[in-house]
Amino acid sequence: MAAVRVRSGGVEEREMWRRGAGLRLVPAAGPPRRIGERERQEARGLLARAQREGRFGASDVYEQRLEALAGVVTRADLDVLVADLDELVPEALRAQVLAVVRQAYAGGTLPADGFYERTERCLGMLTATEAEALVFDLGYRIERAERAHRLRTLASRVAPPAAVGVCSGAAVLGIPVALGTGVAHWVPLAVGTGVFGTVCASGVALAWRLRPQPAWRAPTRAEEVREPGRGARPEGSDASGSVR
Repeated sequence: MAAVRVRSGGVEEREMWRRGAGLRLVPAAGPPRRIGERERQEARGLLARAQREGRFGASDVYEQRLEALAGVVTRADLDVLVADLDELVPEALRAQVLAVVRQAYAGGTLPADGFYERTERCLGMLTATEAEALVFDLGYRIERAERAHRLRTLASRVAPPAAVGVCSGAAVLGIPVALGTGVAHWVPLAVGTGVFGTVCASGVALAWRLRPQPAWRAPTRAEEVREPGRGARPEGSDASGSVR
């Protein structure tokens, strides 16, 4: 490549040099980040927990996502499988929504078409927004307590290691008390022991949360009530609106 030489008095060549000075070499955006086996195990644990809580309803989404997880390579593809788990309603809330729908149908507030449609949706995978849409016109809404839930989760994870650390430090301070000697010289050792106990307990708790989940699972209540042909309307159904 021919170099651009700037000679004194060369106005045109100096202008070319100034235009070329605005160019620079920058690294291009790399490929999507690949996931490791640890992240794959964490995602498998999240899916298994969601299945135990009945968040997938009577659908086969759990099996589909497990099958898709085996072929996931990038973090973006992994987020697609687990990003909506917190928004899916658990089995207990699904049962409450279904009970409200049945009560409205039995009381004549909800017509038959709406009853069968909403019952079908209740048995499938249901988000909090969709659950609220099913019962909002019936006088109910979904109360979201995300902040309180996060605080409870944080407290449940921090409290046990902290308790272990406090107990460890108190045990060290119990030695001079039992011997009848001064406690002041034992305080640094008690603090160090407490911090060490907290760190060790946190590591054990983290390893427990990341443990591999068992392959077997118990059937959910939504699966127990599902029968072949549940989408068809039974002829001569009674006014109770019970769905078996």
